Amino acid sequence: MIVIKEKDSIWIKLLRIAFWLVIWQLIMVLVSGKICFAGPYETAKRLLELLKTKDFYLAVFFTFTGIAGGYGVGMIVGTVLGYNAHFHPKFDYYVTPVIDFFRYIPMVTVTLVALLWAELGIIAFEVSVFLSLPVIYKHTVDGLKKANQHYLKRARQLKYNPIRKLVYIYQPLKVPGYVPGCHKAMNMCWKSGILAQLITDKGVSIGTMLAAARDERDIAAIFAFTIVIVCCSISFEKIVFGVMSLDILNAGKIDVAQFFKDIDNDDIML
Repeated sequence: MIVIKEKDSIWIKLLRIAFWLVIWQLIMVLVSGKICFAGPYETAKRLLELLKTKDFYLAVFFTFTGIAGGYGVGMIVGTVLGYNAHFHPKFDYYVTPVIDFFRYIPMVTVTLVALLWAELGIIAFEVSVFLSLPVIYKHTVDGLKKANQHYLKRARQLKYNPIRKLVYIYQPLKVPGYVPGCHKAMNMCWKSGILAQLITDKGVSIGTMLAAARDERDIAAIFAFTIVIVCCSISFEKIVFGVMSLDILNAGKIDVAQFFKDIDNDDIML
């Protein structure tokens, strides 16, 4: 049995990266002159050139903040609406059909509508809100329905107030399917936000710079921006889920199952 140490795992990751870089370079050699393609060297060289320009940093900043801001608004509003729908049946009756309608709208329609609003200059923000809100709303509502019924029964018997129910049962991170829903919405925001920028081709953004690279047939720049997009997406994901993993209301330090087990044994009465 081979035991991989933590220190060795870094080298293994580097070897994996090196392996795929070699494959990438081999593909470059095979298709050179046949199709428009760039290898790792050309891509890295173009990326270094972009890093020396002011427009590159402005494009990354406006794109990142637009998508991150839109996703944040969509996540907060979607979560709040989802909780309202769960606890207020009338709200659910009127709002859920509308949210479901927006959830099934094709992504291309969202992009085209955003194109008409391009003059506002916040197209990535608009698209991110439009896509993330319905997804997070749906996962919130479905997850709350799957909350542990035993815990809910004991909470009602003990006449828990809403705050305690939130901490021990209804905290978003404890809601089944909530985190995967946030992850799904985030991926949609990055893909569609960049696409919307590329189609509108207005303002300073990664999408507009990709459009310029496309027009100039600068495949190295396209690959370089793709790497930048992936890095931005991964960084944003780490930030969001890192913050979400923090103990809010100190609830993360409590073993909920053990807590209710103690209550069932009548050892603790809160």
